Amino acid sequence: MTKSIYAEDPKIVLESSDTVFIKQFIELSEILTQYETPNRYNVYSKNSKEHNYTMLFTAKEMSSYYERFLCSGETRPFEINLVHIKDKKSFNTDYKSNLFAVFKKGYTISSCCCCCRPKLEGMYDHNQGLYFGGVSFPFDMYSPVYQINDKNGKVVYSISTSCYQRGVFYGNCCDCFEPVRFLIFKGDNYDTNNIDIAVGSIIKYGMGFKTLISDQDNLEIVFPKESTLEEKMSLIGAALLIDCMLFEEYANDMKG
Repeated sequence: MTKSIYAEDPKIVLESSDTVFIKQFIELSEILTQYETPNRYNVYSKNSKEHNYTMLFTAKEMSSYYERFLCSGETRPFEINLVHIKDKKSFNTDYKSNLFAVFKKGYTISSCCCCCRPKLEGMYDHNQGLYFGGVSFPFDMYSPVYQINDKNGKVVYSISTSCYQRGVFYGNCCDCFEPVRFLIFKGDNYDTNNIDIAVGSIIKYGMGFKTLISDQDNLEIVFPKESTLEEKMSLIGAALLIDCMLFEEYANDMKG
């Protein structure tokens, strides 16, 4: 990654961003023990005409040891706290103060269950519940589908990928060298065979041998051109949800 700078106001930067890059931390304790640790990420803005990355947030999954140990990535409940980073001195080690936003997911039985589907809610203020949007996971027996909902529950975008891509249903052991592309479609119409109607994408990049020893992932979001700040925040939440649901299984399988 090239040199990164820091955003004084992440809302202004994110509103003008066409691309966001999400880099997951390598957790040494997870590599040594093979026990799932809370996921941590850095979120950067990167526009095509800019040379440097702009640091927006650092994020951490807030979940208990038992939730991570007993639940798979798709079923476990968690909150992901996003903290604004304005300079090197402002890195937040507790991830509980100076929050910019919170993504919250409740416990679900399984993504295969059509009556208890995973759902992610996004809030600017966790205490006051200033809901800005979320991600739902409607049942589709052929391909994984994620829908971006605005604060009124309306479906703004649908995200899907072909089930024939390596790594979508086989975890990190099979796709460690290949990217997995999820297409973003406007509204609730999606067709992974028709790339021309896609308005954006979420790409999970293969991390090579690093993926074999941990479940570290790098993700890139190419935003739809007309997307609002709240929609971009929900798309960031969708990328994190996809990471937890589809690419956490290998680490969990190694424990058993």
